[in-house]
Amino acid sequence: MTRILITDSADGLGQMVARELATQGHEVVLHARNEQRAADARQAIPDAAWSTCSRSTRWRRTC
Repeated sequence: MTRILITDSADGLGQMVARELATQGHEVVLHARNEQRAADARQAIPDAAWSTCSRSTRWRRTC
């Protein structure tokens, strides 16, 4: 499948799209504006492959 970056995926439409794409088997990369929102996105979309925070250069793999 395809690797897809979803910006502002901590809530709302971004989270809904990210969740749907992850359940379809795509490799979803989550993005949020701070560490807490990134953690919330990871918790809400456990099938996501990667997540990051915009104020950080660190990428985190969630397995």
